[in-house]
Amino acid sequence: MNNFNYLLLINPKVRHRRIIAAIERRVAELGGEIVRCTMSPDVSQTCADVKRILKSQPNIYNALVVGGDGSLHQAANCFAHTEINLGMIPSGTGNDFARHWYDKSAGFEQMLEGALRGSPIVIDLGKINDRWFINVAGVGFDGDLIQRIASRKSLLPKLRYMIAALRQLFRYQGRKLQLTLDTGAQTYERSLLFVIANSPFYGAGMRIAPQASPTSGGLSWVQIDDSRLLTKLKAFTSIYNGSHLAHPSVTSGHLKHLSIETPNLAIQLDGEPFGTTPLHCSVDVKALKLRKPLN
Repeated sequence: MNNFNYLLLINPKVRHRRIIAAIERRVAELGGEIVRCTMSPDVSQTCADVKRILKSQPNIYNALVVGGDGSLHQAANCFAHTEINLGMIPSGTGNDFARHWYDKSAGFEQMLEGALRGSPIVIDLGKINDRWFINVAGVGFDGDLIQRIASRKSLLPKLRYMIAALRQLFRYQGRKLQLTLDTGAQTYERSLLFVIANSPFYGAGMRIAPQASPTSGGLSWVQIDDSRLLTKLKAFTSIYNGSHLAHPSVTSGHLKHLSIETPNLAIQLDGEPFGTTPLHCSVDVKALKLRKPLN
């Protein structure tokens, strides 16, 4: 058995030539081989392609994904509850899960070695209806925002997200939100957004859920009330350093199960649009084998 054979998932919308060339050189040095798989815009199609390749290539026990949070989202859905060890090379616009997973000082070579040879850690995933998410899911404000900007890529994702979110603050009206948490039923009369987090960051660097961890056995949630524009602006700008949790318009906690009964609220999963509510969410403990960075 060759432990250095890899299935490489590639996002065709992003240019990866140099990264892929570096991966192929390093895998060749390790005595392994790479089988490429180009991701489809449709998650279920990508997973079907992956399943077909793995069936025809039974000597592959590892996978790599090159891209951002959307690409990692697809990989998580393809490899959840399999024996595949997944490594990731962040190369997208936001890379929010990678902000938590990799050290800030990690360079490309360190991330590559971690993705190829790091020890796998079995992490948790969130699941909404029939779809897993690895980083953050959002309902309301950011679900609507993602649906508006999903097709617009930028070389300055943080700036793009900030500008789009500021515009959204002027137009988006809070909705009554009825939900059921592990602790019981809860109603928010004018909810701006509700976020479910498996990891701390989203929105190209916003520390929305500082307490979240993909190895905690649960998910974190954050709810922000709609309010006057100035109050919303203060809460919004404080998200980048995580201090928003102390704001009076913000409530937060932990969950294992959640149902949102309010209909027609936009949903985003890992920065990708995912229809509308109602929804059921749960934590799927120890669902994915993800290689950790080398020390």
